[in-house]
Amino acid sequence: MIGGVRRCSGPIPGLPVEYGECAVVLQTHEETSRSAPFRFEKSAEGCLSPADDLLNIGQKLTLTADHTTTCVVGEDRLTACIDGDGKHGFVLQPSGSWVF
Repeated sequence: MIGGVRRCSGPIPGLPVEYGECAVVLQTHEETSRSAPFRFEKSAEGCLSPADDLLNIGQKLTLTADHTTTCVVGEDRLTACIDGDGKHGFVLQPSGSWVF
């Protein structure tokens, strides 16, 4: 595949039960000029222990490799990410998670 994949996996809050205890939110960049919306998928691997430290409330992380994506952490288990174009992203929260 040309481009890259943005993904976050784990016990994602606010998803319907069909996604199971562990899910993945991901975005695929098949070409440098085109991006698709993020989507949820059921994890085939189950939940693995986090490889990195979790962000604290108020912190943000920007990934600039291939396509820019910025994520922020808010109160009450809120995590929100948006791509560099501002067209696609996702919100994870206990009251309901969604993608665009």
